Amino acid sequence: MKADEKTRLQYAAKQFRMANSWKKWIGQNQGFKSTGAIAKRKALEAEFFRRINEDKVLKNKYGHLLEDFQSLYSQLEPYALSKSYIDEIGNRNIELFQLANQLYSYARVFENNGEAVFKKRLDRLETTLVNFYKDYNPEIDRAIFAALMEEYFNGPNREHLSMYAIAQIEEAGKDYKKWSEIVFSKSMLSNEAKTMALFKNDPVAFIQSITTDYAYELARSIVDTGRKQVSKPYNAIQNRINLLQRQYMLALMAVFPEKRF
Repeated sequence: MKADEKTRLQYAAKQFRMANSWKKWIGQNQGFKSTGAIAKRKALEAEFFRRINEDKVLKNKYGHLLEDFQSLYSQLEPYALSKSYIDEIGNRNIELFQLANQLYSYARVFENNGEAVFKKRLDRLETTLVNFYKDYNPEIDRAIFAALMEEYFNGPNREHLSMYAIAQIEEAGKDYKKWSEIVFSKSMLSNEAKTMALFKNDPVAFIQSITTDYAYELARSIVDTGRKQVSKPYNAIQNRINLLQRQYMLALMAVFPEKRF
């Protein structure tokens, strides 16, 4: 990237965002260590359950909390892992997928509301495309695709993977570099000139063609499978954890009347 001035400029902001996230998590970990936050939390929880076990009323009311938390977090763990992989790969770090997901909202407008309503959004759509391509390098994105899709197939539970994506990588002989070349050669979206030419010439034909674009179909398959197979059960379990956290807060106030929470 540093050897090419154009690429350096294209990816400066992206690198800056990644660096900020990296520094954020480093800072949080340093904060945990410097304040002894984890040890303090464990000590609070140990004292919490010691007091509960010494009080029959409190134990009957709140004694189930630890087991309930352990059960729910055990249920959440496989979904949380898959969700992280799918969010990072299907939504964030492969730019071709980012564009496909942005275009999905416009395709839905056209499908659900018709051509007239869609055309009212053409200025916004053009801005989306222009902003995307001005800092886009398909060669770099293709390499990222190959690396991250290998992670996708080896990280989440297999039942959380897109069957369409599985079929495509198997057709490519499980060769991620080869598959990346197929995806980027077959998808119009990887080619700025072709994409912008069709959009300018016939925006209706453009949005109609998007839903059959190879990269678009792949991105949507990954995201939609993740939403149904992962996000839906993940959110259901997380909602139960949130309700349990409320009970836990009430329990803390009851068990530690001398403290403020």
